[in-house]
Amino acid sequence: RFAQALMRPIWVLALLLTHSVAWACRCEPLTLGQYYAQADSVQIGRLLSSHDAGNDRLLEFGDLTAFKPVGRPIPKTRSFRTGGSSASCGLRIVPGATYVLFAQSQSDDPTRSQVNSCNGSRVIFTADGEPGTDFIDVPLRYLPSQLLAHAGRDELDATPWPNAQNPLSTQFI
Repeated sequence: RFAQALMRPIWVLALLLTHSVAWACRCEPLTLGQYYAQADSVQIGRLLSSHDAGNDRLLEFGDLTAFKPVGRPIPKTRSFRTGGSSASCGLRIVPGATYVLFAQSQSDDPTRSQVNSCNGSRVIFTADGEPGTDFIDVPLRYLPSQLLAHAGRDELDATPWPNAQNPLSTQFI
């Protein structure tokens, strides 16, 4: 009994020292409009490559279509940074898949924006054509038209009305 009593604290200490913390990414699902409003840029593009960069992954996308910011040209390919695992809210890596990317600019590296599963970025279809996950308010089949509607609203908001380019607009006010 004495040996059991002596071993009990040792076992407890051993369990405490070997205990590891499990981290998980948890984020509240938002509407497509909320994801769009929070993003600095919004694109749809195909994943060309990915590689580890410390605790992150660098993702290279091509065949990009930009929805935000409106009217700004985008390069043919663009790099984004994401968490290195799903626990750090990193995007699920599916080679050749097409993604919607709701990106936030990074002050430490303005050439790369941050994308993650909490900002709405996701696979919209795999290279084999399998669909991704719908938004809570918009099925993926309506995603391009909904993004165009948001971009159109941004364009209208950025254009003063009435304006010199459209003098007839003063007739409607």
